[in-house]
Amino acid sequence: MLTKDLETQLQTAQQDEATAQSDYEKLMSDAKSAVETDTASKTQAESSLAQANSDKTEAASERSAKNDELVKENQTIKDLHTSCDFLLENFDFRKEARINEVEALKNAKAVLSGADFS
Repeated sequence: MLTKDLETQLQTAQQDEATAQSDYEKLMSDAKSAVETDTASKTQAESSLAQANSDKTEAASERSAKNDELVKENQTIKDLHTSCDFLLENFDFRKEARINEVEALKNAKAVLSGADFS
């Protein structure tokens, strides 16, 4: 009876060992699969990070170039504004000078035609 109990326990232990071994192998297989998936995810994330850093650097470079262009455009506008202000400030004076010049030319033409202004 002891022998029979011992054999039964031995068979049960062997079955438990076989079940534990298959469970262990399945667990290790699942763990290996999870590690591979995590490694692939990490690689993808690192690739995305590298691309994002590259895009950031490129955008910063473009922004710097656009800022330089904006500064130049603002300087051009300022220069044009200065020229326009000069013309506006001196418009009446220049208009009067032109009228006087036209009158002087008409008088000179008249004198050359024989008119006497004395």
